[in-house]
Amino acid sequence: MRQDHQQQVGIVQRQALSQSARQLVQLVVAPPAEFADLVATGAADNPFLTVSRHFARGSGAPPEAPAHQPGLFAHVLAELPLLLRQRADLPVALRLAEGLDERGFLVDPLPDIAAELKLPPARVAAVLRQVQGIEPAGLFARSVAECLALQLRAQGQLDDVAVRVLGNPGGMSAGGPAEFARRHGLDPARTAQVVDLIARLPRSAAAAFAEAPPAALPELVFERQDGQWTVRCAVETAPQLTLREATYRRALAADADASARTETRRKWREACALHQAATLRDTTLAELGRHLLAAQGAGLDSGLARLAPLTQRQIASRLSVHPSTVSRMVRHRFAQIEGRIVPLSQFFERPLASGTAPTRSVVLCALRDLLAADPAADRLSDLALARRLALTGIDVPRRRLAKYREMLGIPSSRRRRAAVPA
Repeated sequence: MRQDHQQQVGIVQRQALSQSARQLVQLVVAPPAEFADLVATGAADNPFLTVSRHFARGSGAPPEAPAHQPGLFAHVLAELPLLLRQRADLPVALRLAEGLDERGFLVDPLPDIAAELKLPPARVAAVLRQVQGIEPAGLFARSVAECLALQLRAQGQLDDVAVRVLGNPGGMSAGGPAEFARRHGLDPARTAQVVDLIARLPRSAAAAFAEAPPAALPELVFERQDGQWTVRCAVETAPQLTLREATYRRALAADADASARTETRRKWREACALHQAATLRDTTLAELGRHLLAAQGAGLDSGLARLAPLTQRQIASRLSVHPSTVSRMVRHRFAQIEGRIVPLSQFFERPLASGTAPTRSVVLCALRDLLAADPAADRLSDLALARRLALTGIDVPRRRLAKYREMLGIPSSRRRRAAVPA
C-alpha cells in the first residue's frame, strides 16, 4: 500500500512539474495578446487567482486585441502532448516549440538545442520528427523546402519525384517540368503534377493563423523623465495576477473529505505556478529593458537611427541566460518609444566589421543626412559619397554604400543628375 501511495505521489508531482514547465514556456514565448488569453484561460476556473488590468494615469484604456482563434504558439503547445509517444520527450518538445518563429519555422539549430538539454542530437531529431506530425502540416520545418515536404507528406504525395523536385529549387530550366523530368529520368506527367502541387502550397504553415493576427502591443516603454531615458514594463497592456491565499485557506478548512482537500490543493498549486511564471516573465522583461537602455541609451535620442553595436549574445551574457532565450524573447515583443511602436529586435545591430566600425543604422542615417543637407551631394558618385562620409569618421566601402543607398530608395548618381534640370 505504501509503495502504491509513493508511486501515485510521484506521478502527481511529475504531472504538476510538466504543467508548470508548459505554462512557463507558453508565457515566455507568447506575444501580449496571446499572453492575456493564456492567463485568462488558466484563471477562468480557478477561484484562487484573479486577473485585472492596471492603467497608467492619463493613458486611457489600452488597445484591445481583436477576437481571434488561438494563436500559433498556443495551438502548438496544446497539441504537443498528443504527438509524443513518451512523456519523457515532452521537455524536448517544449524546447523545440520555444525555437519557433512567427512563421512556424524552427530557427534554433538542433545541435544547439541538444547541447543545451545535454542530450544526444539523435534524440532531439527523433522528437522533432514526432512533432512535425502536427497539423497544419509544415510547422517545425527548418526551411521552406522542408515545409513543403511536410505538407506533401500529409497529403500522401511525397514520393521520389517530389523529393527530387524539392531538392532542386533552382533546377527548373526554361524547358519547365518536361525538361526537368527528361534531365533527371523522371516521369513527365508526375513531375508536372508535383510542380503544380508545390506551386499551390503555402510557403509557411502559419498562414492558417494569419487571418486575425494579434495586436502589436508594447511590453516595454521607454520614456524621457527630466531629460533622462527610463524604461518600465507596460502595465497598461499586461494583465496583473493576484493570488487569493485567504480564500484558499478558507476553502481548505471548509472541505469535508480528503478528496475535496486534494482538489483544493491542486487548484492552489496551479494558481501559484501560473502566478510564479507570470512574475518571472515580468522580471525578465524588466531586466532585458534595463540592459537595452544601458546599451542603446544614446541611440534612443535618434529614434534608434544611430545604434551602437549590440548582439543578442551580449545581452544573454548580461542576463546570465542562454542566447536562444534572448532570441525567443526578442522575436515576439515590441517596445514603445515616445508613442512609436518598434520591435525589440530593432535594438540589436552588428557592426559592419570588427573593431570600431559603425553599424548599418549609423551609415544609413549619415548618408540620408548628407544628401538632404548638401544639394551638391546629389551629383556625387558612390565613391565620392564614401569619401565624404570618411571625413566624418564613417568609413564604409563603396559597394556597401551603394547597397545602403538602394535600401534608402535613392537612385544612382547618374539618374539623380539626369533628374536635376540643367
